[in-house]
Amino acid sequence: MNIQRLKNARIYFLLATILFALPSFLSFYQGHAGKILIATEQLSADPNFTQTVIYIFDHSVWGAQGIILNRPRQSPDLKERLFVDQDVTFYKGGPVAFPEMRLVAMNRLNAISHWRTQGLYIVPYKKFKKLFPEDSEKPFDIYLGYSGWKPGQLEKEIRNDMWVVEEYSAEILDNSQRQTLWARLLENHEETMKFEKVNQ
Repeated sequence: MNIQRLKNARIYFLLATILFALPSFLSFYQGHAGKILIATEQLSADPNFTQTVIYIFDHSVWGAQGIILNRPRQSPDLKERLFVDQDVTFYKGGPVAFPEMRLVAMNRLNAISHWRTQGLYIVPYKKFKKLFPEDSEKPFDIYLGYSGWKPGQLEKEIRNDMWVVEEYSAEILDNSQRQTLWARLLENHEETMKFEKVNQ
C-alpha cells in the first residue's frame, strides 16, 4: 500500500513539474522567427508558394506566420479599393486574409510593432500611419495577406526539404532586386552547400 502511494506521489510530482515548466518552454520557443524561407523545387506545383521567399515574423508551438517578399501585385485601382493614398508598392504576403490584412515591414530597430524579431518589424498599416507619420509620407511597401502554418506543419515541410531556411539580411528588401530574389538566394545556398561538402 505504501509502495503504491509512493509511486502515485512520484507521478503527481512529475506532472506538477511538467505543468510548471510548460509555460516557460512555450514562451521561449522561437522556432524560425526572424529568418527567411526559400521555396525549393518541391513547391513548384503549388501556385501559392512556388519560387517564393518568405520572412517568418512569428513562430511558436501554435504555428507560424510569415509574409512573401517577392510577389509584387499591382493594378490601377488597387490603391483606391484599399483606401491607400500614399506612394506604396503592394506585395501579396500570402493566401491567408488576402487582401483584407495589410502589413508594413520595416528595417527599424526602434519600430513599435506587433511582431518583433531580430530582422524585420511588422506593423499593421493603420497603426503604421499613426505611429510613423513621417515614414508614411515616403514610398513604402504594403503586404496584402500573410502565409500561415498549423502547429508542426512548417517543421514537417522543412524536414521534407520543401523550404531552405536562411538568415535575414536588410539588403533583401531592396525593391530593385526583388524580381530575382528567389533565384539569387537559392543559388547562393546551393553554392554554400557545395563549398561545405568539398571542405568536409
